[in-house]
Amino acid sequence: MQSLLALWLFRRFHLSVEVAGTFFFAGGLLGAASQLASGRLAARIGLVETMVYTHLPSNGLLVAAAWPAVRLPFAPGRWAVTLLAVLLAAAMRFFISFTTGLLAFWTTRATAIMELHAGVSLFLAGRIAPLALLPPAVAGVAGVLWFRSMLAFPVDLLTGTVHGTDAIVRGLAAQVVWLAVWVGAYRLAWIRGLRRYGAVGG
Repeated sequence: MQSLLALWLFRRFHLSVEVAGTFFFAGGLLGAASQLASGRLAARIGLVETMVYTHLPSNGLLVAAAWPAVRLPFAPGRWAVTLLAVLLAAAMRFFISFTTGLLAFWTTRATAIMELHAGVSLFLAGRIAPLALLPPAVAGVAGVLWFRSMLAFPVDLLTGTVHGTDAIVRGLAAQVVWLAVWVGAYRLAWIRGLRRYGAVGG
């Protein structure tokens, strides 16, 4: 995964492999140290507090480290459209999870189906690597299905990879269409599932 990330940073932002390797090495050392310290810290302040209080500064440092290379311009229009795309993506992910969870009405393997979808989305949604690094055929499949709308499209909007009003409108329209599809799938699974549901109690 780090190799793919280093390749993407080089191709997208011209960040040298040496600089990326330095960040990865320092991150590995800090990660190893955090494993040793997390147990004692959780015992003192609590598990949830440890997770929240350590993730916020680490995420902030990650953004600060990447910001000079990313150079995101402050364009209110772009940020507003990106916010809309993020909200649509979040709604889509919610209804996808809800619909796959409703498969428990028919099978005890609903969790496995959810994990399968999550595993596929690691690649096709651009979570492991940008879609530009995938083979064209795989990237084409991701673009046709709902996976690109879940993550890659909002990220492309924010970084300026999506050019032109037509491309933005097509991306948002794809999000709306797939959201409607998954809302319909949720409604269908819920109605059909309730007909199969039965409970025994006393």
